[in-house]
Amino acid sequence: MDIVLNSLAGEAIDKNLSILRPFGRFVEIGLVDIYKNRRLGMRPLRKNVSLFAVDLSRVFDKPGDLPCTLLREAIGRFDGRTLTPLPYRVFPADRVPDAFRAMAQAQHIGKLVVSMQDRAGLRVQRGREKHRNHYGEKRCQNLSNITSPEPRIMLESASMNSSV
Repeated sequence: MDIVLNSLAGEAIDKNLSILRPFGRFVEIGLVDIYKNRRLGMRPLRKNVSLFAVDLSRVFDKPGDLPCTLLREAIGRFDGRTLTPLPYRVFPADRVPDAFRAMAQAQHIGKLVVSMQDRAGLRVQRGREKHRNHYGEKRCQNLSNITSPEPRIMLESASMNSSV
């Protein structure tokens, strides 16, 4: 692997570092181990790899056009198919236990998504407005059309098989 974009924590970081080719790049966007001050072995650096830590929340808190520019560039790359989303499997809301079971078995690749489209009888409590607009949607008004029309919940896992 030439580049690893990592958001996993714990031993998953060590595994992801181990798959880097010589002169590879490791970009850490997860904050758990950074704030816990987790120790990191230096052995992977023998391959002349570079490590970068990026706190995306700080990027989006800065004034200026950088957040909107980054979002526009990412959307353009997805539209042009130079970036593709991770594979995912969708579970209806009434099958949440099945989604957690699949995640616990760690046999999947990509993301597990719970669709809230068919949610008859399911009570959903909405988050505060502050959190809904946390990543610049309010600042980048012309990007409002990128939000999914269907509410979804993504299940995250620290399993190595849950991330490609």
